[in-house]
Amino acid sequence: MRVVLQAESGRRAGHRIWLGANQRVFVGGTEWAGFSVPGDPQLADVQFVVESDYQHCHIRNLFAGRALLVNGQEVQERTLVNGDIVTAGNTQFRVGIQESAEAERRQATIGADALRPQRVAVPYQAERCESGLFRFYGRDASQTPTDVALSLSQQNSFYLIVHLTKAGVELPVDLKRVVDLGARGEVETDQLNPCSMLMISPTDPIDRFRLLEEGWGRDSVLGVFTTRERPGIIKTLSRANLWVYPAHIIRDQLAGGAPEYIRELFRGIKAALVPSHAPGGWEVFASTESDPLWMQLGFPNAPETQGGTPSASPPLPPSSSAGSARPGSVKPGSHGPGSQKNARPA
Repeated sequence: MRVVLQAESGRRAGHRIWLGANQRVFVGGTEWAGFSVPGDPQLADVQFVVESDYQHCHIRNLFAGRALLVNGQEVQERTLVNGDIVTAGNTQFRVGIQESAEAERRQATIGADALRPQRVAVPYQAERCESGLFRFYGRDASQTPTDVALSLSQQNSFYLIVHLTKAGVELPVDLKRVVDLGARGEVETDQLNPCSMLMISPTDPIDRFRLLEEGWGRDSVLGVFTTRERPGIIKTLSRANLWVYPAHIIRDQLAGGAPEYIRELFRGIKAALVPSHAPGGWEVFASTESDPLWMQLGFPNAPETQGGTPSASPPLPPSSSAGSARPGSVKPGSHGPGSQKNARPA
């Protein structure tokens, strides 16, 4: 079972979060909630929780002083079904539920997704790398990196890491502040180091997909996909020095880096889309939490197999800079997982 909870009104309209089996998400008006909806004064700090198991999806009100409505009726606890409308404070949410028997067809169940054209199968393959990550790569050039980014962004927030000088693009004049990974935070655009790697977020007034397409193949761009909020992904990318390196060095580390280092590096990151010498010109590196990983990422079909096992894979492409030094690894403190997985907002 897959569950999607999407905000239908307020400042977070269109924002969504996906839950798999045995996952939960706390929803409220502050960052204490996994799915936060700031700007709604009638929404409690942590108003309700949505939990899914292998058969059902449940909602429970956590703040007795604030009403929780499902389809206009006040509830304290209830089993949700596909299409339910949840109202908390001044914000409405729509619930979409995909049964596992239908998962491989993966037709969108809510909102504007129903208006999108049917997605075609992607010819790609997968393998596990020395780093412990999974590597997905195109079998041919039928899917461009932009096509792949569009697929992955259906279930994850898409952040673009770009070297503006190498990419040969300019920032729009209405973008006043941007995240400089070299400076480990936001800076004024007129104070940018031209050699810095920048993080472009979904809220920035710039077309990330166009930037990805224009900078691809110049060792200047890569995509990061996550279900974390913007402040969380800024911390994730800033805490490790790998993300300030050129794309080909990042790619080599994701493929062959020390597993413990890569595991810490990927905390909070679902996948990274990087340039490649593979036939499709792209590779996706991802960390698995539950099977099937291809479905979590948003690919419309499973990778191609031969005889029930992954297809033979091309050798990992060599680094385009043989003399590049391996970035150092600074391992941040880790936190033990809870007994139940918490979903993270898209």
